Amino acid sequence: MSTSDLSGRVAIVTGAGDGIGRASLLALVRNGASAVGCDVDEGRLQETLRLAEKIRPGAGRVRTADVSDPQQMAEVVALATSEFGGLDIVHANAGISQPVAAAGDIPLDTWRRVIEVNLTGLFVTFQTALPALSESAHASFIATASGLGVVGSPGLAAYVASKHAVVGFIKSSALDYARSGVRINAVAPGMTETPMLMSSTSEEVRANMTAAIPAGRFGTPEDIAGAVVWLASDQSKYVVGATIVVDGGDSID
Repeated sequence: MSTSDLSGRVAIVTGAGDGIGRASLLALVRNGASAVGCDVDEGRLQETLRLAEKIRPGAGRVRTADVSDPQQMAEVVALATSEFGGLDIVHANAGISQPVAAAGDIPLDTWRRVIEVNLTGLFVTFQTALPALSESAHASFIATASGLGVVGSPGLAAYVASKHAVVGFIKSSALDYARSGVRINAVAPGMTETPMLMSSTSEEVRANMTAAIPAGRFGTPEDIAGAVVWLASDQSKYVVGATIVVDGGDSID
């Protein structure tokens, strides 16, 4: 088979209800994988499932779950292994942003929720999936970091801190498991046309952002999904502990 062919492999995608998570799940299915998507929004999950069914009937399953809850994530892993016979790929994509505020003005509840979802959720997803992934000959764990996980940004200290921490977790955990055959990497999207970004910015703000991007446009969820498929495939089998920035050149110094 070609190195981009994921036939016979089983994936979990968190935050699969829309945006990058939905695009990732659909791309994995399109490339031959069976996939379980989870999200806190049942309605959006069902739409993702409907789209997956159009690509390859029977290749998708969905389940509502909060990534910061170990029991709920254990049920997602159990669904993947019971329905499809194992687990080879995890895209830990679930995440939230924050209202813009100077660091000293961020409410503690906001800080805690951003860290709980973006960092603790990643940790719970990893620990829950690791036993099943360790049984795979093609194990690939992929986190969604952010272009703001490698640079700073005013007004987003909680989000930026959480995504820098994601990059650090990927580096250290990759070293822990490199010899075991579980590859651990991340994608770091730049400005991407997702519901989260579009709902939190004005048209004027987006126009100013676009003007500053060397590629001259926002990314699409499909742009990020392409990098996820590559990291899930044998084509990237020597890539360990990397954070692949997909941002149209926006973070180049």
